[in-house]
Amino acid sequence: MAADHEGLKAEIARIYGTPAVVIDLDKVEANIARLQAVCDAKGVANRPHIKTHKSPELARLQIEAGARGITCQKLGEAEVMADGGIDDILISYNILGEQKLGRLGHLQRRVPVTIAGLPQAAEIAGRDLEVVVECDTGRQRAGVETPGEAVELAKLIAGSKGLRFAGFLMYPPEDGWARTQVFLDTANAGLREAGLEASIVSTGGSPNIPHIGELKGATEHRARSHAGRGRGGNAGGLRVDRLRDGGQPGRAGARHPRLRLQDADERFRRARRPRPYPRIPRGAHREICRGARLPRSLGEQ
Repeated sequence: MAADHEGLKAEIARIYGTPAVVIDLDKVEANIARLQAVCDAKGVANRPHIKTHKSPELARLQIEAGARGITCQKLGEAEVMADGGIDDILISYNILGEQKLGRLGHLQRRVPVTIAGLPQAAEIAGRDLEVVVECDTGRQRAGVETPGEAVELAKLIAGSKGLRFAGFLMYPPEDGWARTQVFLDTANAGLREAGLEASIVSTGGSPNIPHIGELKGATEHRARSHAGRGRGGNAGGLRVDRLRDGGQPGRAGARHPRLRLQDADERFRRARRPRPYPRIPRGAHREICRGARLPRSLGEQ
């Protein structure tokens, strides 16, 4: 068995070089199936967030396992997913600027897109754009902060040419689901008075996997790190072993138990600790950055 491990590592190093990231698809598929089973048991659709793996291949595995569609964080990700044949996409972040609105319009011509924005893109696409309202129910990250604001924004969307109000996007704190229920119930009451309805009530994310199904009226859940990242720094419990071996590539999974070393969550926590960065003299950053080339993000033009 040890010889097999060494041979596998040597082959990966020869073909790809090091460092290299290698995944065990058996493990990934098992994790995908586990989350899908949780969603199915709770009667909530699964709309996984792809910002961790950014892979159309893995997104297709998730959809084939039963996911309704996918969630993307940015327009470039959605374009790559559409190129890969994914045709049900929710973009969970605002899109601003004329250039990106134009790209969104062209994307909307190809596949249905639900997003938190925008008439100009709908005009370019030649069809209505479904828009969700992001609601902050205690996490203090983004979104409207009161049910009244959510209803007013929903009415504004419904009254805008080319836009269709689709529902609410939420990311409750792990201990805030009761508050989120009150928020949603109050907002839905306001929608009914305005003659509107939330066909989508999308909850997130990976830390809330244990709470899937707790929000009455939720239609889908967006989890990010279940496919290949393990617990992701939370108590979600959908674990995958994260492996490394002396800086050399290893292969994850039950077939190579001796390669099991360090949990990803501890590395993540250490990476987020404050570091004593040295003070850079005024103007020095120009010299540091001169000639540097920033990596182009996935799908960005």
